[in-house]
Amino acid sequence: MVNMLTITGKCFRVPDNVRFEIDDCEAKFWKWPEDHFDYIHMRFMIASIGNWASMIRKAYRHTKPGGYFELQELDCRFTSDDNTLLETHNLSYWSRLIVEAAVKYNRPIPRYTDYVGWFEKAGFTDIRQVVFKSPTNPWPKNKTLKDAGKFQLLAHTEGLEGVSLGLLTRGLGWRAEEVKVLIAKCRPELKDRGIHSYQTNVFITGRKPEDPRHSSNNYSSRHSNVSAPLTPTSTSSSNTHFPNKQGSPPAPPEEINAFTPVMPVVGHVASG
Repeated sequence: MVNMLTITGKCFRVPDNVRFEIDDCEAKFWKWPEDHFDYIHMRFMIASIGNWASMIRKAYRHTKPGGYFELQELDCRFTSDDNTLLETHNLSYWSRLIVEAAVKYNRPIPRYTDYVGWFEKAGFTDIRQVVFKSPTNPWPKNKTLKDAGKFQLLAHTEGLEGVSLGLLTRGLGWRAEEVKVLIAKCRPELKDRGIHSYQTNVFITGRKPEDPRHSSNNYSSRHSNVSAPLTPTSTSSSNTHFPNKQGSPPAPPEEINAFTPVMPVVGHVASG
């Protein structure tokens, strides 16, 4: 029997060793046993999780000893390293509003620096963090960063309204029309190459020790959250930190039992 998945009216063949299960990743207990997954991958769950520390502890609990948990997240706050983005800009206002709304909606948006501490407290070792700065338009001179800015600009001009409506209307009680006016004011700033703004992406992996009783972690003492400024002449937007002597984690086995939580529709309303 061929396993098929229908997405937006199109059918796709699903590999025989892949199946989709629906569960609440914020439930007190996951339906899978402890020490179950070789690899858990989670991404872009901002404004969807009420307690990040608890979520990461559950990921640790259900990862096999020697297995890995990977988290890829966005710190959606717009910022700049050369003060071309001012507090009076609409993008800065949007950042403050969206964070405030997420808190009131009980889905706080962490800063990108917060996750490592939760990994450590959960018990993960061999923690690796990579931080990327994503320019909001093609203002950098570096071709790679300029290309990234083009994609980001398209994503923001077409999608910022959609990701804002749910939080600002439900969290702060705004009317949809008010949200649309704010986004309309943000769009010229998104396109302004004189504003060297960006958002921050963070990729973190952690390994569950073979014997959790002997877990140790010295990430905090070795890690610096100071990132290289992103300027028009930057050649790279990323900083990689290897806190332990082991360096990057080894490649996972060819056959793994993996789990990828998918962001639920909480606090987000797609625009019409």
